[in-house]
Amino acid sequence: MKISVIIPVYNSEKYLSACIDSVLGQTHQDVECILINDESTDHSLDICMGYAQKDNRVIVINQKNAGTSAARNAGMKAATGDYIMFLDNDDYWDDSTALKEISSHLEESDADILMFNTKSYYERTGKMTIKSGRCSRQDIIGQPPGDALKIILEQGLIHRAVWAKAVKRTLILEYGIMFPEGMRNEDTIWTAKAFAYAKSYDWSEKVFYVYRKQTGTAQTDQPLNQSQLDDLKAILIESIELGNEIKDRNLQKSYYSYLAFPFSVWLGYSMSSGISFKELRMMKKRAFVLKYNYDKAVKSLSKLYSLCGYYITAIALKVWVSQKR
Repeated sequence: MKISVIIPVYNSEKYLSACIDSVLGQTHQDVECILINDESTDHSLDICMGYAQKDNRVIVINQKNAGTSAARNAGMKAATGDYIMFLDNDDYWDDSTALKEISSHLEESDADILMFNTKSYYERTGKMTIKSGRCSRQDIIGQPPGDALKIILEQGLIHRAVWAKAVKRTLILEYGIMFPEGMRNEDTIWTAKAFAYAKSYDWSEKVFYVYRKQTGTAQTDQPLNQSQLDDLKAILIESIELGNEIKDRNLQKSYYSYLAFPFSVWLGYSMSSGISFKELRMMKKRAFVLKYNYDKAVKSLSKLYSLCGYYITAIALKVWVSQKR
């Protein structure tokens, strides 16, 4: 089984070699490592070309600076693997047998999507954390898609980030699952579309993806600005509309539950930064997703919303956002 690993590259000379080495050092050798250089201004391109000269599994694509979404889209168009995985250029895998296990699982299940938990590494302190939830592979394989997603959501192990999953390339091609270019929070909608269309799931209990935090470049290191908030709003509106087309009621419930957390982020930041009456109506119309609370991070918020209504919930979120800043 061939796995395509897509890595957008932009000014990551400090971390890039560790990232690429963690892919090429896998015991599962049937892999292509697609590096998309997004017009880096440091030595990142030189590093990429050095690897391509030494290993024919490395493919380097150069593009004018267009952002992560465009880079990932270029990588997916070039990919030839059975499954596609993503890796950010400052992250790495810390287990050389990860792809061997994932490939073995997918050979058995032929699932559209395989997911796994990840680790967070805090650059300034050297601390490593793992989400506390636990999910058994036997609980996931063979389950209808809505039930499989519900189990993972209930354990708090759903990642909106695309790098926490392996996705069948034919699923991506069939439904045209691409990233919206020029926007942030692109992982939320890409994953939403994959969830809307996938018919089967698998799970790896191996935790090997290391997400570097406190590097100063990670999206989660910064609070949302107005432009990013506008992107999140547009992405949620489109994703919720897509959910209305899902006929399988159990899948629809899990899908909306997936969207409930990013919706709460939109709600909280909007109330903190000011909101027009028109946007308030738009948001309130879609607040029904908060009723779907398989995700433990949304349960308390959902209860508050059902007891106190929209405005009290919005105020509580505004206070929470201000404390997080």
